[in-house]
Amino acid sequence: MAAPFSGQGKHQRKITVIQVLEQLEADDSDFGPELDSDSDSDELFQPHESDGSESSAQDSDSSNDSSSDEDVPFAETASPQMEPNRAAKTYSWRKKGFELPDVNFQGEQVESYQDATTDTPLVYFRRFVSLDMLENIVEHTNQYSVQKHGKCVKEIEQVLGMYFRMGLVQMSGVRQYWESEVRYGPVADVMSRNRFNLLLSVIHFVDNEMASEEVKKDRLWKLRPFLDSFRRQCLTITPRQKQSIDEMMVPYKGKCGCIRQYIKGKPHPWGFKVWTRCCVTGLLHDFDIYQGKGGGNEQKGKSQLGVGGDIVVKLCESLAEKVHFLIFADNFFTSMPLIEKLLAKGIYYTGTVRKNRMSKCNLITDEDLSKKGCGSYDYRIESNTNTVCLK
Repeated sequence: MAAPFSGQGKHQRKITVIQVLEQLEADDSDFGPELDSDSDSDELFQPHESDGSESSAQDSDSSNDSSSDEDVPFAETASPQMEPNRAAKTYSWRKKGFELPDVNFQGEQVESYQDATTDTPLVYFRRFVSLDMLENIVEHTNQYSVQKHGKCVKEIEQVLGMYFRMGLVQMSGVRQYWESEVRYGPVADVMSRNRFNLLLSVIHFVDNEMASEEVKKDRLWKLRPFLDSFRRQCLTITPRQKQSIDEMMVPYKGKCGCIRQYIKGKPHPWGFKVWTRCCVTGLLHDFDIYQGKGGGNEQKGKSQLGVGGDIVVKLCESLAEKVHFLIFADNFFTSMPLIEKLLAKGIYYTGTVRKNRMSKCNLITDEDLSKKGCGSYDYRIESNTNTVCLK
């Protein structure tokens, strides 16, 4: 038999698509008989024609092939974990008068930060790190210390205080705080360097021996009890009406590759990425640490809101509904489905937006807008949600 794909010879055998399909049908498959065709004919699939004689079982087995939409991207049809392709919701954008909604805050009023009394550093610290949290750290640290060295420790609170001092007076290395030439008393006078290093080697927030395999699926399981307690303390602070949601980098270059991130262009590109919700005073009200792709806090399946929208919804779950909170965020989070979902909870949203997320919102072009001079603008209003898109 002549090799049909050889480049030699003047007369090359031509093979049609039908013949290729016949060869594939005749070949033995490694996946078993369930992938074989139910029909003996070699007719090509016609997406706009259906055979009424097909059984319902065949329809369910070939649901991906029976779609009448030929323009569906392959990535959406090939992945079994994604939701079926849905038609995007259309919005009606008009240039008309804007009806200002009632945004008067109906939640608990907080005294102005200008009139608030200033707490001492210790009182402020206790608002976020309670004595119960510290006792929990001491308990689990002693458990690990006895398992490792057979000794107990007591100076956990002093270690935290020393770290705060190190944050105020930064040096190139921890050892330098005890060096004679650059010795820093508020740190070096608390305890010796060897004692400090020993405490760092045994500090623990959870009992390792009691953790199950299910618990260990969380990449932050060794810190989870402390993080949950710290989040509860943040939620006790009465939120103000205006809240901002964004990402925050906690600088870190140590060994923790599973959740450590690198974001180019940030002041601190290496570290832990935390999604946060803060108020105008800068106080942290809610947060969620990003654990990377496949982490424990990642949204399962495909969401219509996207990653950014899911983050906003999650951080707003701790806010009271129908009291007119105002959320501000950047274009990573903004989308029309997110705005609709928040409006249903009585939460108003303001943020920058990417062009590809404003379907059929025909604003003036950049070139025409620049010709109108400085201060010119264009806008459209969505009829159903009373949402303003301003350029």
